[in-house]
Amino acid sequence: MITTAVEPEIDVAVDEVAIDAITFDIETGPLADEILLKLCPEFVVPPRPGEFDPAGVKYGNMKDPAKRAEKLTQCQADHAQAVRDYDNNLVIARAEHFEKFKAGAALDATTGRVVAIGTLIDGDAHAIDCDGDDTAEAEGLRHWWNLAAECSKEQRPMIGFNTHSFDLPFMVRRSWILGVPIPAGVRQGRYWNPLFIDLMRAWGFDGREFVSLNTLAIAFGLAGKVKEVDGIAIEGKTFYLAWRNPELRPVAEKYLGRDLELPAVLAVKMGVV
Repeated sequence: MITTAVEPEIDVAVDEVAIDAITFDIETGPLADEILLKLCPEFVVPPRPGEFDPAGVKYGNMKDPAKRAEKLTQCQADHAQAVRDYDNNLVIARAEHFEKFKAGAALDATTGRVVAIGTLIDGDAHAIDCDGDDTAEAEGLRHWWNLAAECSKEQRPMIGFNTHSFDLPFMVRRSWILGVPIPAGVRQGRYWNPLFIDLMRAWGFDGREFVSLNTLAIAFGLAGKVKEVDGIAIEGKTFYLAWRNPELRPVAEKYLGRDLELPAVLAVKMGVV
């Protein structure tokens, strides 16, 4: 586990909104392909084309014999091509089935892992590097829960966005899977410790109203989430690729830094801290 400073890109200086709280955000990625292949739903193999059946050709209102013959010839050719392409198309379809499954794997704790946990403490943004293997992720989660325990002892709020529905459940579930102890008091019955402040829930008055961080930031006159850094596009679902690439790591760090600072600014503007 490595903790590194991350460089934020925001239009409001952090020291202008200094708060006695920390903000946090997690970034996730899919598990290794060899594991996902075991978890991927079974691929349903499409039937192989049978013998061509002239009776199955649909002519509609076509009456001209020459045009009907032409249509029949074309259908025979299309069927023959489908027979020739079947094996290759099957390989492509099977690969697409897996890639579709993998594309959503990072959002589920059974198919994804924590790649990085960002924290903003006293104006300084850092990232806990959890990427690599189970050992690295477990060490990163332990570091995070120790920090959460310290904040709880100090009665220091921990602020995030959509953390009650995503970040916290994901970290708890990954901790369960990896055998990482979770501090007492993180959950209090059906609810999260009140020190965990979810700005999306605060905006929705604890209801199920969904609003994106980007939308809320823009509504408050901020520039919104980073979508491009140094000319390179980045978003949540591609974060792990940039994080794992040494040349693109600075791009991922700036993206994470923005996602840490926006909640800090919004928390002040919303008066929740």
